[in-house]
Amino acid sequence: MIDMKIIRQDDEVTIVSLSGKLDAIGAAEIEDRFLAATAVRKLPTIVDLSQLDFIMSCGMTLLTHCYTELKKSGAHLVLLSPLELVEKTLHCIVLDKLMPIAHNLDDALKLVQTP
Repeated sequence: MIDMKIIRQDDEVTIVSLSGKLDAIGAAEIEDRFLAATAVRKLPTIVDLSQLDFIMSCGMTLLTHCYTELKKSGAHLVLLSPLELVEKTLHCIVLDKLMPIAHNLDDALKLVQTP
């Protein structure tokens, strides 16, 4: 089961929190809402993964799609505080090279605003 919460959504940045398991079912469940809250807005975006227990390829595809759409508009995507297993998974497939990982909100806000 996956849960998505919009933490902040203003004219400068979007912060979304994901918790639970981002598997095929979870990705399908939140895809439209997630992309509407992030990629469609075309603003710098932080995705808080501190409560995400597990991520599978469909979840990584969703994050990559968001990253690609944001990049087209010049906005950045930063991943915030993933749990160790999730961070290792992202690192193994080199997603951390596309989407920087920050371990606190201040660093994430700095990274997301970097030109």
